[in-house]
Amino acid sequence: MASWDAEKTRKLVRTLYGPAQLEIVRECISSTIYRQRYTRFHFKEIKKILGAYTGIHLKSEYITNSILIGNTKEQNDFEYCQTRIGAHIIAAVQSIYSLADILVYTAYYSLGCNLLRSSRKENQYSPEAIQIFFSKNIKYSKIKVILDSIFEHKEFKYLAALVNHSKSHGLIKATLWFGATGKPQNPYTLKFQVFKFEEKNYGNRLVLTFLENEYNRLSKITAEIGSTLNSILTINK
Repeated sequence: MASWDAEKTRKLVRTLYGPAQLEIVRECISSTIYRQRYTRFHFKEIKKILGAYTGIHLKSEYITNSILIGNTKEQNDFEYCQTRIGAHIIAAVQSIYSLADILVYTAYYSLGCNLLRSSRKENQYSPEAIQIFFSKNIKYSKIKVILDSIFEHKEFKYLAALVNHSKSHGLIKATLWFGATGKPQNPYTLKFQVFKFEEKNYGNRLVLTFLENEYNRLSKITAEIGSTLNSILTINK
């Protein structure tokens, strides 16, 4: 997989469309970089908090006190751990979801599409409208195919449902489960709750596996988009 030479993209945009367009593209590229950094940060924090908590609280007497007897202090510790982890999970989910939209804008502005007379209406600047715009122009077909691989993938559809339900209906929490029959070294598991959105049911998902897989998938696609943009811009130069 080719990497994204972002500096080359910036130079090509400046040459083709001028410094004003470059500033727009520079901000988009910067946003993709920071969204990836934020996601990595939150993911590491989730694992660190979970590791520290389970490292202290895996003793059989703690499990008995907190789960069976209902010790208040240990229940409070458990809930506080879930709160900290939950905050990082929500932030990571939102960063991954936002990265997809930012990539649409990055492609749109890098190719100078906003400078075309046919796309100067403000209401055409939503990610959905930009995707429609790309679909109607065959010269953008390579970019459209790559972007489709983001939004049409079943895991991203789950992510979108998770974000939109949490935003408009109710927060889908990630719960720290204890399984007495789980692996002895770590019986704790993070799972997203089941939920229903737009008449479709979504089951439990393992949080760490889902976040890591979707982050890695979008990171590869980000590099692919950048490489493709540079190829198209070089031809147009």
